[in-house]
Amino acid sequence: SGTATSGSDFTQLINQPFVFSAGGSTMQSVTVDITGDQLVEDDETFTISLSTPMPERLILDDTTATGTISDDDSALFDDFNDGNDNGWTHYNPLGTASFSAVSGGYRIQSGAVSPLPAKPVRAASGHQDLGNELDFALGVEVASWAAGLNQGIGLMGRTGPFRIVDFSGYAFLYFPGLAQAQIVRLDRELMTPLEVADVTLNPALDYWFSFSGTGDSLEGKIFQKDDLGTPLVTVNATDNRYLGGSSGVYVTAHPADRGSAVDVTFDNFLASAVIPPLLAVGTDTVSQPEGAGGSTVYDFEVTRGGAVDVTLSVDWAVGAGGAGVADVSDFVGGLPSGTVTFASGQTSAPISISVAGDQVVELDESFQLSLSGATSRAMILEGTAGGLIQNDDSANLDLGFGANALQVLEGRDGIRTAVTVLQLSAPVDLPVSVTISTGDFTATVADNDYVPR
Repeated sequence: SGTATSGSDFTQLINQPFVFSAGGSTMQSVTVDITGDQLVEDDETFTISLSTPMPERLILDDTTATGTISDDDSALFDDFNDGNDNGWTHYNPLGTASFSAVSGGYRIQSGAVSPLPAKPVRAASGHQDLGNELDFALGVEVASWAAGLNQGIGLMGRTGPFRIVDFSGYAFLYFPGLAQAQIVRLDRELMTPLEVADVTLNPALDYWFSFSGTGDSLEGKIFQKDDLGTPLVTVNATDNRYLGGSSGVYVTAHPADRGSAVDVTFDNFLASAVIPPLLAVGTDTVSQPEGAGGSTVYDFEVTRGGAVDVTLSVDWAVGAGGAGVADVSDFVGGLPSGTVTFASGQTSAPISISVAGDQVVELDESFQLSLSGATSRAMILEGTAGGLIQNDDSANLDLGFGANALQVLEGRDGIRTAVTVLQLSAPVDLPVSVTISTGDFTATVADNDYVPR
């Protein structure tokens, strides 16, 4: 027993005999073969057990022992939240590009160039810790790009050296103008598409690009960032011309429009021999009426990408409080929280939140679902989602209790007070105001019958 799995993590010993020779050594070593990998994961355990002693009068003491497989894999990650790109090397062959850590990511841009350059406007940034990678697995969020530019944006691997006459390697790029994803080979910057696939992305949405190379196999995928379970497109290519180099991000004008400006913002760059598990909760706000009683279920989905062949869990909780924000009374059983568990191979898991219905007139109320505490060293790429509880109750405001409800004897002199009642037909949880005015009917202000309001 333990968290490690026999076969994939270690070689299991089944009824392995150990014999102590008469008069021989009083100690023997038990050897367990551990299977190495490049997966970023939690430390794992296995157990060794003793049984069936011979002769039978031999007493077994401490019959079990636990072994720990310590994970020694790691991922390089940069979210650029420190406001700089320390650790990155710029490639700016035309001298027109700028590189800046901005709010929301890492922006690379260049204006259009005229007269047309011999080679396209282009720029790259490679991480200094990824200088001679053979097998690679990369990921990056493409947070935004300037629509209408004939550019290619994405990831590069096995590239370099960063000199104009030598820059070679591979890139996985999306060309908005072509509505295509391509794996390309760069031969001293001459771009040759190896494989292409049609896909159309929306510049208003966030996407996750992944690019990996093992031996002569190259693979690129694009996901909508809040749905990591199913790629929008997958491109596979085979090539072995370049077997080592730098990894990073790349943007280029299309060769057919080589003077075009380029402008893209990346975020959350990730590199590892094997990409770790990645988690995201759908970002579309779940909105529906709360109901007049009982409960209404709000369904969210957490998706997993990257490494999917490990078991993991992630905690979730709902926050509340503040004006226009749901509070503890709006949910069944108090503020919801829990844990989502992914089995090996599972790519999505639901979260259901029960909202308590009522008959109180109130404003629409919002709440936020947050993910935290992922195990198996999973990374949370999109950790918050919103819910909106729509008010579906209403109330009538009545003046008095009928046409003759307001009556008063006028008296012989002086002022008398006439009183009526404003009546709400249902309770409300927000301020209600109304303007009251008087008007002549058979009684008139001119005849001094009443004081106008």
